[in-house]
Amino acid sequence: MHSLLQDLRYGTRMLAKSPGFSAIAILTVALGIASTSGVFSIVNAALLRPLRYPDADRLMAVWERLPAGFNSNVSAQNYLDWRDQNTVFTYLAATAHSDLDLRGNPPTRLDADAVTPNFFSAVGVQPERGRAFREDEARSPAHVVIISHAIWKSNFGTDPEIIGKAITLNGESWVVVGVMPQGFGLIRGGQVWIPLAFGAEQLNRNYHHLLVVGRLRPGVTVAQANAELTTIAKRLAAAFPETNAGRGAIAIPIRDELVGSGTRLLILILFGAVGFVLLIACANIANLLLAKGMTRQKEIAVRISLGATRIRIVRQLLAENVAIAAAGGLIGLLGAWSGVKYLGQLPVLQTPGAPEVSVDSGVVIFVIAVSALSILVFGLVPAWQISKVNLQDQIKAAARTCVGTGRHERLRGALAIAEVALSLVLVTGAGLMVRSFLKVRQVSPGFNSSNLLTMNVVLAPQRYHTPEAVRGFYDALLARVRALPGIISADISSTLPIIGESAGTPFRRENQSKDASTRQGANYLVVSENYFRTLHMPLLWGRSFTQNDSASSSPVVIINRNLAESLFKGEDPIGKKLIIPTRPVDRFGFGLEVAREVVGVVADVKDEGLDADPIVDIYVPSEQSPFGWEYLVARTEGKAASQVAAVRNAIAAIDRDQPVEDIATIDERISDSLGPRRFSMQLLSLFAAIALLLAAVGTYGVVSYSVAQRTAEIGLRVALGAQPSNVFTMILGKAVILTVVGTAVGTLVSWQ
Repeated sequence: MHSLLQDLRYGTRMLAKSPGFSAIAILTVALGIASTSGVFSIVNAALLRPLRYPDADRLMAVWERLPAGFNSNVSAQNYLDWRDQNTVFTYLAATAHSDLDLRGNPPTRLDADAVTPNFFSAVGVQPERGRAFREDEARSPAHVVIISHAIWKSNFGTDPEIIGKAITLNGESWVVVGVMPQGFGLIRGGQVWIPLAFGAEQLNRNYHHLLVVGRLRPGVTVAQANAELTTIAKRLAAAFPETNAGRGAIAIPIRDELVGSGTRLLILILFGAVGFVLLIACANIANLLLAKGMTRQKEIAVRISLGATRIRIVRQLLAENVAIAAAGGLIGLLGAWSGVKYLGQLPVLQTPGAPEVSVDSGVVIFVIAVSALSILVFGLVPAWQISKVNLQDQIKAAARTCVGTGRHERLRGALAIAEVALSLVLVTGAGLMVRSFLKVRQVSPGFNSSNLLTMNVVLAPQRYHTPEAVRGFYDALLARVRALPGIISADISSTLPIIGESAGTPFRRENQSKDASTRQGANYLVVSENYFRTLHMPLLWGRSFTQNDSASSSPVVIINRNLAESLFKGEDPIGKKLIIPTRPVDRFGFGLEVAREVVGVVADVKDEGLDADPIVDIYVPSEQSPFGWEYLVARTEGKAASQVAAVRNAIAAIDRDQPVEDIATIDERISDSLGPRRFSMQLLSLFAAIALLLAAVGTYGVVSYSVAQRTAEIGLRVALGAQPSNVFTMILGKAVILTVVGTAVGTLVSWQ
């Protein structure tokens, strides 16, 4: 231990004697470790650290599995059968998303989750104040509510007497019985929770509106749970073939729901890219150490002649590297700590339940491990090479000024070539990602996105509980907004393109079997009559909706090209009929089946993002299927954002307690949809730029030390008449050779 400390002290003194070299070496290590540690903080939060629930690895999302391989929300009756027949879950709870209006100025729409009484036990989190729901509260008409910590703070000033108080939601009185801990949420960030009750409509097996959450019993694996769920699903399919034929069940760990396969791949790609940056940094330091080590050959020869072993010399040189790695690791850790706010912008890491990106003990341990590994990567080979001293050669070279050997020269050249090759791979990857981003950005969404203002106007079913009331509000809304100066046209739609908020519905052709396993699924949109004209969506065949498509007229439907080509396969779809369940006013589930005549076909739009393939869309007129969850879409003459206040006032003139949420232009929504792709492109481009800088520094170092070693030779050449241009060409040629070879290797690797 004493000799090790002695080596460390000596190594520190040696670095202090060369402050320029030490600063470059430490900053290079810091740059590599800061980049690597910053991205590792994402890996740590998204893939390694437990979610913010007790025993989160046992928490599952349970879905119905459709024949086409897609997951679906669960019907209440299927959930109840799963709950009663399974033996693998300690708790099996259900939740249905809803919305509640909180009166205020302006009024606010709250994300509400209706949950079964065992929901909080299943998740493993109880209210920090008050209590959870009782079993009888799901069956009684009593209005009790649990609020989030954020709502308690922002709307009620953290009132310590909030438990037991009545608040007004949707114009009705609700008693607060609990406040959840700060930051609580599951997949979606709830603001209030209410008891989930199952009425006659909800117990229809065709009414799929539940997210089911299960907590595995200790010792039960996900595979065992899925095997039992499959058995139960087959039993239900045999008992209820019209609704359950072909429908399975699957349990998926909550983490997999939060971090999809695409996001997981993106994170791992970034981690691999930043690993290249660290390797280049290590190669750079190794080059510097080799070059500096050549100037210490005589010192090392003297040490060996006095009895020092080669292992002892290597240990001494590694001790100097420890100081470089320690200082670089500390600065790199500080750099990672300052950059986590930017790195935390990855959308999945803003999902409720996911740990926040931070420099925690795991990241610190990672930095220590990487620093130690970097010592071996950039220090061991140079130390071993430098310690390989031939005493006779050193004696013969005593009178010469040129230092170094061909062996060392070749090693430094190889390291420089590796740096150029690795940096080129990163630059190629970044270039491909930039090109991909630009291509996606240029993809047409299928409509004219300019000057389109959108906002979500959701009607409370307690105040607008009949189809006539829903129609009346939206008719009045469209009349007022269309009359505003600067508004060219305005319409409503139950969802919007780009945002990926599709509402799936089963459908079949007329006279097709009712067997659930043969049904197809489509995105169901409720739109007003001029919706396609407002978005400038091309009408390919047939007609658009008109005012004559009213509640008393024959049911009609418009489909997109994708559905027309896949379902009718060359037939003329106009006049054909589709059997589609009606959508209830409250937006959850579907009702009785209705035969609707196809009257038109419109072009495909990008429902799930510019980089996603078009899906099949079914459009139903709002007059025939009034829907309490609609987006207002207004095309403006000038900038769309300038009309927000006027549209808000028009809505308030109809109902001053009606909230307006999610206000954005379509162009803003398109930009937001590209956020993850833009984030990864920017980060990978940054890493590529760092890699290029390090490679340039490494190449410069090799050439610079080569020039220093050949100073006497260069002087002799000039004395004998060599022109400066010839000397310049000779020196530059080395850099060109290293760059060309590195580029060739990098190109070959990138091509593979």
